[in-house]
Amino acid sequence: MHAMGVTLQPGDHVIYRSNGGGGFGLPLTRDPALVLADVESGWLTADRAKDAYGVVIITDDPAQYRVDLSATATKRAELSRRTRTRGYGFGEVHPSGESVSVDTEANVA
Repeated sequence: MHAMGVTLQPGDHVIYRSNGGGGFGLPLTRDPALVLADVESGWLTADRAKDAYGVVIITDDPAQYRVDLSATATKRAELSRRTRTRGYGFGEVHPSGESVSVDTEANVA
């Protein structure tokens, strides 16, 4: 939740709901089968899986999605060369606008 300039008065309540945590580690190291399961469950789209996790999912048969392992390796190599923002997927902007480089060898941000 990101809010600025909000003044709370005694007795005010703040309710914050989140859809879950962002997980641990770099998105590009997530097991492609787990990303596929999230797509099949409707938690994210195939396009988002490719952009955030580098997992290319073939969706030509809605009854049976599958991971393209070769295209996934290529996409992950491409994304690993990019600078990403801390704690967010590739191409997303952190609310403070902070951008950091990622040392993928050390697996730290």
